[in-house]
Amino acid sequence: IFSGQLSNFTVIKRINENFSGAGGTGELRTLSLSNGFEMFLQRPLLGVGYGAYSKSVMQDYQGVYDSLGNILSDSTANNILGSTYNPFLQIACESGIIGLLFFLYLLRNILRLTNVKLDGALFIVQNFKKVSYGWLLIFFITCQSGNWFLPASFLMLLIMTLVGLNLKLNFLYKNK
Repeated sequence: IFSGQLSNFTVIKRINENFSGAGGTGELRTLSLSNGFEMFLQRPLLGVGYGAYSKSVMQDYQGVYDSLGNILSDSTANNILGSTYNPFLQIACESGIIGLLFFLYLLRNILRLTNVKLDGALFIVQNFKKVSYGWLLIFFITCQSGNWFLPASFLMLLIMTLVGLNLKLNFLYKNK
């Protein structure tokens, strides 16, 4: 009933263009993900080396084509294939299963750190820890669609700040 009217919304147009237009971001991210899986299968145990994913990928590809068969420029191809747009797959490609297990162990410990129950803690401290846990859990799950967990990113700074605050709160309330 509303399909004609809904298609006029900018959000709907953007979603449609991502998957139906030539070189839409949905199509290009799918290309990046499938390329990442191929790279992982080539060296699953140790990967290609931390930070070497982009260079390794560009050595294997002679060109990237859009859905119309046009070759994309080198800078566009580097941008598309230089990342898997998924930090879990990116780490698996760069450091293999071993590195991925260490990364998952790190994330698990970060979540456990924010989930510590502090006896006698102020209500606001308890709520801060709950919000920290929820935000970090949601962030780690939403990383499936973008490579935001990078050392130089603002979000990494935010995560490390939350981790630091939780460490300090745990230390203060356990040493009372």
